[in-house]
Formats: sequence, C-alpha cells, structure tokens
Amino acid sequence: MRQLIGNSGKELSVIFIFGGGGMGHERANKNGGLWCPDSFEDLHILRSLHNHYEGTVQIIPVAVPPVFHSRLLGYEDRVFFKERSRDDYQAARASFIDSTQLAFSRGTIPVQPFYDHGFNLLISPVEKKLRSGGIPIKDWHGAFRAENETQHYGVPNLWLVDSSGEVLESPFRGNIYRAHGGDIQINYTLKDVIDVIDHRLQASKVH
Repeated sequence: MRQLIGNSGKELSVIFIFGGGGMGHERANKNGGLWCPDSFEDLHILRSLHNHYEGTVQIIPVAVPPVFHSRLLGYEDRVFFKERSRDDYQAARASFIDSTQLAFSRGTIPVQPFYDHGFNLLISPVEKKLRSGGIPIKDWHGAFRAENETQHYGVPNLWLVDSSGEVLESPFRGNIYRAHGGDIQINYTLKDVIDVIDHRLQASKVH
C-alpha cells in the first residue's frame, strides 16, 4: 500500500475500503452488485471525488469479501479465513473477484479496485485470534480498523493519507443507510469529505 501511494506522485490519497462483489447472490443486484448496501450507497461519494479531483488526488478503492457470512452465499463458513490452497477458497475468491469486477465494469466502482481477500486491513484483535488455516498474522493487520469500531466489518470507511502513507485525519465511517432494527445514521457527506480534502490541499500549497 505504501509503495502504491508513494509512486502515485499525488500529495493526497483517498483509501476507500468497502464491501465488494456479491458473489452471485440475488440480493446483491439491488446494491449495484455488491454484498454491502451501505458500501453501495457510499460509492456515490467516491465517484464524485474521482470526478472532482481527477488528476489531483489518488483514489484507492479496496474491496473486502463477506468473510463473516460466506455460508449465506453458498460457500463454506468463514471460507476466506481458510487455507488458501483449498479448492473451496479458490472458488470463493474467484467468485468474489469476478462479481467485483463486474460492478467496476458497470461503473458502480469508479476506478479499478484492489483486493483484501483476507480482511486483513480491518480485522479486529478478537478475529485475529480466531483466524484458522495457518494464515500468518502480520503487524499491519487491522491497521485501518478504527479504535472504537464495534461492527464486525466496519465498512464502508474512507481514509485520507499523504504521499508517505501517513494518516491525516480520523476516518470517515459509520454511514448506515438501511438500518436493520435501528435508525439510519449519516455521519458524513460528500461536502464533509471535500471540505477536509480542500483544506489539506490548500495547506500543502502554503507550505
């Protein structure tokens, strides 16, 4: 990730971590082909940022699979945490990539996404201990999980980083558009993100 950011030539990068392709599940068709409805709704922000800052700010979408409910999609439970040489993992991985790329080709995702198949960027300390299949745990695993995150996934979330990969602001996170038994919650809007980005870009010009 740091190499990607450093080689972009941009002073500022937006890292958007979201729930990717729905792996053929019919319900995903209502969400632009994604398994996460909140990610689908928040992608309008990413598309707008891409159009507004094209050539100025690097946009990095990172898709994560439905690691905690793969069984509901017809695959083995927690298959993305299993040994990666297994056929069931390979089949699930291919389905996830194919469905995410389809969402990209249709314009739901504005630029080519990257993939975090093992849910490494957002994994919680508890889930690290539960991970099976001999998959090694690295120090950077969970680096983009907010300290006060209580949701299993914590997607979507949006981070602003500088050219060295340093996080500049607390993440924009917690937008819930289709609450299940609770209230819809909007913690940030496109304007909020643009205001912070513009402030950062203006400050860099001053210095």
